[in-house]
Order: sequence, then C-alpha cells, then structure tokens
Amino acid sequence: MVREDTSLERFVASNDPAALDRQMHEFLKTAFDGADWPGIKVTRSLVEQHFPEFVQALWDTMKGPLPLGEDTFLSALEKLTTNSPSGRESRVARFFEAIRDVLFTTLPATGTRVGRATTRKAPAPPTVGALAGKWRDGDGMLCSVAGDLCTFDGKDVQQITVGDGLPCLRGWIATSVTPKRVEWRAQGGTKMEWIKEASVGSNGGYPQAHDIKVMGGLWQSSQGRLCAVWQGNCTCTTGASGPLTIQAGGAIELNGWKTTSVTPTEVKWDRSGQSMSWSRFASPKDVTALVGVWKNTDGLVCTVAEGQCNFIPKGSPALVLKDGILSLNGWTVTAITEKKVSWMKSGQSTKSSMEWERIEQVDDIEGLRGSWSTSDGLQCDVEGAVCSFRAPANTIRLTMKDGLPALNAWRAVAIRGQSISWRKAGKELEWKRA
Repeated sequence: MVREDTSLERFVASNDPAALDRQMHEFLKTAFDGADWPGIKVTRSLVEQHFPEFVQALWDTMKGPLPLGEDTFLSALEKLTTNSPSGRESRVARFFEAIRDVLFTTLPATGTRVGRATTRKAPAPPTVGALAGKWRDGDGMLCSVAGDLCTFDGKDVQQITVGDGLPCLRGWIATSVTPKRVEWRAQGGTKMEWIKEASVGSNGGYPQAHDIKVMGGLWQSSQGRLCAVWQGNCTCTTGASGPLTIQAGGAIELNGWKTTSVTPTEVKWDRSGQSMSWSRFASPKDVTALVGVWKNTDGLVCTVAEGQCNFIPKGSPALVLKDGILSLNGWTVTAITEKKVSWMKSGQSTKSSMEWERIEQVDDIEGLRGSWSTSDGLQCDVEGAVCSFRAPANTIRLTMKDGLPALNAWRAVAIRGQSISWRKAGKELEWKRA
C-alpha cells in the first residue's frame, strides 16, 4: 500500500525497492518489540483502517529534523522504527495494537511474510511462569509475581489461575507476555497493560513507572488549562481529557502527548515536536477554576473565592493544597471541569464520593434572598435577581460575573446564612441580614 499511495509516490519511486523493503521490514518488526511475527494473517481492510494515520505520521516525521544527506523518506521511516517501542509515535502504536489484536482472534499454524522475511509459527500462549517479576499497571501500582501469587503494592495478595490455557487474575486474562510488557483483557474487551518495573528512571531520579503516582493532583498547563490527575485519569477544565497510559520504556501518554520529564512540581510533554508543560499551583487561591457558587449532592450551597469556601447557612472549612492535592474537610478533589467538581473521601472502612455542580443563574442562589443592611448604611431587599434599595430608592439587577454574583461591579465573594462579603477593586463591603 505504500507503493500505491499517491502522496508518497515520488518518494517511493526514487528509492531502491530492496532498501525500502528492508526498512519496512525493520519497522514492522517493532510491532512485537523486535521479535519475529507469529503466524497471523493481517488483512488489507485492517491496514486500510490505520494506513492514513501511518502516512500522516510519516509526513510529520519528514517535516521534522532528519540527518543531512540522507533520503528523507527512508530516514523518516527509520526514525519511526528506532523510536519504537520506548518512544513509539501514538498513531503507529494504534496500528501495531490492531495488528497484535489479530493474534488473539486467530492463531494459524503457518507463517506469514513480512517484507522479504518469513515469520515463524505462532508462539506458545502466555504462561503463569512468564509473569514472574515486578511490573507496574496502568495506575502505577506495583505488581510482584512469584509462583502463582501476585502481590499488589506489597499488601493485597491474589492467586493467578489458568482458564482456557491462559493466566487469569481478578477477572483479567493475560493475552500476551514479552520481557517488557504484559497485555490483559477483561471479558467486556477492556484492555490493560503491565510494564516491567524499571530500577531507576531518568526523570530526576524517580522510577518512570512511578510517574503516574507522582503526577496525582492538580496542575496548571502552559496552555492555560487546569488538569486534575486521579488514579491514572486526567480531567481538564477545557479540551480533551482521558486516561494516562504507561508506554513501553516508561513514558506516560495522554491523548498523543508523551512525557519527557516528570518531577513532583513539573511535567514536560511533547507531541510531534510541540511542547507543553504542567506546573503545580502555589496555593488554593490560585485554583481559579474553583471560584464560583456550587451546590453539592447533599443539597448544600457554598461560595468559593479568594482561596476560601463558605457554606450556607454556616461553615467555612479550610481549603488545603499539599503536594498538588486539594482537600476540604477530608474530601479530596479528583476532577474539575467548568461546571462540575468531583470529590472522594476515604476512611478506614468507608469510601464515598461527592459532586458539586456550578450554579449559573442568580435566581437559583437562595442565600441572596431577603432584607439586608449594608456596611455603608443602606437598606435593600433581594428577590430573585433584583436588588431594591429603599432610600434612596433604586433597583439594580444582579448578574453573574466570573462565576460569582455581581452588583454594580461588586462581587459576592462569600455568601453565608447571615452575611455576605462583597469586593470591588480592593474595596470591601459587608451585608448583614436585617
């Protein structure tokens, strides 16, 4: 199909067919981490499904830095080859994963041709013995296998059984085992990977497989987004969110971005030559995505502003930010979007979740309603989104600005049962219930 693609025609025509075959053969070998292919049949329809992405990856690589004096096409293909598997391009990785999927749906006895080489027969199915050693799962948890027992993080011990000739663990089936990776499948088709535990990574002395745990908590991206990482999943206030996956070699991938460096205070990313960084927030006051009026799943309403949280009718628990983890009265933030905040609370015997939903209309904030006396000696009544002052008589409509109720450029930064605090350009105003 490479020779048939019109966009690659001029590159293919200028190359020696034997040299092209050799490089393509080396490239395809990396689908199985450099080992010979098992005896599988890769259909044209499968290749056609992923071929456009492969071509785009080639073009992106050809546009990047390549050795001077070398053939552009072959050098790009070689670069995609040498980057595998430790730094495999995400589009190539999806193509190879689809190829490996074929192995577990059909295992013919005869070999198949790759380039000019003939592969061997299909390898024996994974065995329990092949799992021996230390691995990291997709959440960064350490899995130590000895005999038919797997110990998770040194505590939870589970027995590995055999079903239909394949190792089984907690409802997962081991479908592939290489020296660096184990692929697991659940009954519903969900996939999971174990990566061989590295002794020490290159990221500031931190083992690379630990990076997902190091990345837990809240981050400010250089693109202006807030990103919350919790148990291997990343949720951003805007833009794409998704699972963090550990690639072969220890790099973390998120929607095509791969980590180049991970420390407790900074994460650096790269995607096809583009760079991005994450940094930690210094204090709860800096987490501006949390500013607003919220209603939780228990029906309680609170106001968050200036790093403080005030509940109606009462209660002002402290927001605490430590090592990137934001907590409130024992609850930990697990995700923040523009309209929702997710929380988790863990105890010795209980584990529960809670959600906040943003209140976007002034009319829905019942804590504003009623009669008030202001600190500058005025009296007013609030009903719905209308504030009516008595003397001098004046009616002003309340609006929402940056998540908070606003009145003539004053913003309500704390709404309590008996008082409201307002701020405007460094000035303060207090309301008390009349």
